[in-house]
Amino acid sequence: YRDVRFLPDGKSLVAPSDESGEVEVWKLNAAGLPEKEQLTSDGQVLRWEAIPSPDGKWVAHDNKDQQLWLLNTETKENRMIAASANGRFRHIRWAPDSRWLSWTEHADNRFSRIMIHNLAGSRTTALTTDRFNSSDGAWSPDGKWFYFLSDRSLRSRVGSPWGTRQPDPFFDKSDKIYHVALKAG
Repeated sequence: YRDVRFLPDGKSLVAPSDESGEVEVWKLNAAGLPEKEQLTSDGQVLRWEAIPSPDGKWVAHDNKDQQLWLLNTETKENRMIAASANGRFRHIRWAPDSRWLSWTEHADNRFSRIMIHNLAGSRTTALTTDRFNSSDGAWSPDGKWFYFLSDRSLRSRVGSPWGTRQPDPFFDKSDKIYHVALKAG
């Protein structure tokens, strides 16, 4: 068992475990009692982590095949919502209302961008561009804002690129905190 996380009820935990012979997602008793429940049974490769939604109805998990999955904890339906050819999914975060999921992934040009997935419409949208690295997303508690880090502040410390030594630009403070409004107005 690893990467153990509390479910919202405070009485249960969720964790990937290889107890069944393959790494599956399990529900455990937080008091350390022996009851446990295997939630998935379709593992083919190593699963990295399991992140429960704030309402406890969903668990997002990714695997070594660079796939992102959503597990319904009630029906135990497990469906893939994204696959990447460019590396692991990072910074997987739930919106406070459990209706949206965000993550960071690498685009084909290797810049990281933030994606958001609507559970109701089963639709994934790029929240940030692939022209700058963006990562470490976080939802505001009221769900109206999405905050993230991005390296798009391109102010060079070098005053001029022309001169006898022709210095290259030097960007020492390119990362800043940004936000996107998620609600109109």
